[in-house]
Amino acid sequence: MLNIHEIINGSKSEELLTPELRWKSFQLTFSAIRDIPYSCRKSPGQLLTLDKYLENFLARGRGACAQKHLLLGLAAESLGWRVQYLSYQFYWQNLQVEYPTELGAILKEMPAQIHTALSVSPDNDKQEKYYVADCTWDQSLMSSGFPVNGLRDIPHDCDLGVTPHTLPVLHHLAIDQWTYLQEIKSAMPPNKSVPLFYDKFDEWLVSLRSGFTSCDRQDNNSFPRIDCPSLTAVAQFGNY
Repeated sequence: MLNIHEIINGSKSEELLTPELRWKSFQLTFSAIRDIPYSCRKSPGQLLTLDKYLENFLARGRGACAQKHLLLGLAAESLGWRVQYLSYQFYWQNLQVEYPTELGAILKEMPAQIHTALSVSPDNDKQEKYYVADCTWDQSLMSSGFPVNGLRDIPHDCDLGVTPHTLPVLHHLAIDQWTYLQEIKSAMPPNKSVPLFYDKFDEWLVSLRSGFTSCDRQDNNSFPRIDCPSLTAVAQFGNY
């Protein structure tokens, strides 16, 4: 089995230089990050750097689309791939799932939010074909109607985790997208419905996962420990 530690840390061993093994490396990394439980609750304290932002994500063992795709993008870069960091405006009201009644009432007051994803291009692809990669929703939410992407979707385009309201804002560096997201959050006017929605949404997701077991997984792979460049935190994924 490929060593995920080496993949994320940008190992340049000859074994990892073949296009087929790089795709396999990306697939395994995609799957591991995808199945970190989705959570949009605000992290405690101030996270003033990208490193701290992702370090906190790994330490908590759960996070939202921004943390997941920033980490996956850095992993893809470590394989020598070209990466575009995508930011879309969207509305939670347009997510094609059946919300519980309590959430539906709050949902009406939710303003536009930001969803992130990636487009990646392997270094061996001479025509510079970019593939959309979206690892937002963990596999335990698939039976509840969330658009979970599987390994079969790689290297083809993944479905976006939400219905976008706008074309994406594109960044070529993780730090640039992270800075952009902080600026967007700072500019948003206060809205009491936003933290209330996210708290209730998280509680709902926890309840949906309660009956999920490892036997329900669609992808046949293990869930390795992941190290990210310049990060010291290590998390074990795949256990709820």
